[in-house]
Amino acid sequence: MRSSKLISIVIPAHDEQENIAAIHSEIRAHVTDYPAEIIFVDDGSGDNTAENVRSLQAADPLVRLLRLSRNFGHQAALLAGIQAARGAAVITMDCDLQQPPELLPQMLDAWQNGMPVVQMVRRDTLGVTWIKKKTSALFYCFLQLLSDSPVVPGAADFQLLDRKVVEALFSLKDRRPFLCGLVSWLGFPAHKIEYVAGNRHAGNSSYSVSRMLRLSVDAGASPEDSQQVQSFSDI
Repeated sequence: MRSSKLISIVIPAHDEQENIAAIHSEIRAHVTDYPAEIIFVDDGSGDNTAENVRSLQAADPLVRLLRLSRNFGHQAALLAGIQAARGAAVITMDCDLQQPPELLPQMLDAWQNGMPVVQMVRRDTLGVTWIKKKTSALFYCFLQLLSDSPVVPGAADFQLLDRKVVEALFSLKDRRPFLCGLVSWLGFPAHKIEYVAGNRHAGNSSYSVSRMLRLSVDAGASPEDSQQVQSFSDI
């Protein structure tokens, strides 16, 4: 390993039993220069997501499982995982392999060169319908109207945060978290890397149009006026 600095990779997982082993294998194949803990946050899954994570732990002691008491949603799961992370840098990404693990070394290089935030920006998505692309574009337009901070179109929760950014993030005590907007609001310098999202490895997305609309409304709330709700259990 090139560095002894521990990094944390946080992966929310809701009914992702078919993707657990695949994303673990891809991360281990591409992150070789740092010790990396992989934190799977089981967001109230009804399948074998947690069992499949436990099966990895026997061979990989840096795999961790955080189980929420019920389905709180993607953003709450992300924040729970980040709060549990021990690394000098924290990377958040989805479980479905649409966000390419092969870009993780590039993100870590930017961080090693002094960037406290590395924001991945989706340029396109393979295999999505015209309607889905329009819905996504409207989502970001709605965010720009409601949010106090600019959100780059295509920016999602595929990003790297330095430890000092993580500490600043939790000082906000936001009870309706929208991670991408909160990080932008904090104002740390950010390095942007574009990527093309692939097809889901397996399963179906849990993000419905109604959830996207609720997220955009929450994004418009000022972090100065809200209080964090501790609603998760760590086992």
